[in-house]
Amino acid sequence: MSYAEFRHACAYRESYSMDIEANSRKVNVYTDNNTFQETRWRSLRVGDLMKVFKDEYFPADLLLLSLSYEDGICYVETSNLDGETNLKLKHVLNITSSLNDDSSFQNCKVLQSIFINQDMEIYYEETDKLAHARTSNLNEELGQVDTILSDKQAL
Repeated sequence: MSYAEFRHACAYRESYSMDIEANSRKVNVYTDNNTFQETRWRSLRVGDLMKVFKDEYFPADLLLLSLSYEDGICYVETSNLDGETNLKLKHVLNITSSLNDDSSFQNCKVLQSIFINQDMEIYYEETDKLAHARTSNLNEELGQVDTILSDKQAL
């Protein structure tokens, strides 16, 4: 093994260990029982609603729906993503800014369906149609595929 290969293997192992650590962190996820339950990041699926607390670490791909602050503004540190140490200003969506208690999250399923219907990137070219969520539970099915099996082989 060359020195460059060894360094690459060490970097890969460090990255893998950091991924394991991040995926083992805990977060509060909204459940069917209309409560928040603590679970690990590795169990999250697309469409899950989470409650993140001040100074709590979270992955980058979250949509900010509501805050406990009335002004709807928060600051997010992204140094682990882009190396920048300055805080980024984030705003809640106007349509969701009133979601400030646990019971109001029941309406989020409907809101997510609206987002699906308006997402121009969810498009099926063969039929020239956009996605159309006819029920509010479609978003619960998103992200359920863990593995895709194929008879195609990579070259």
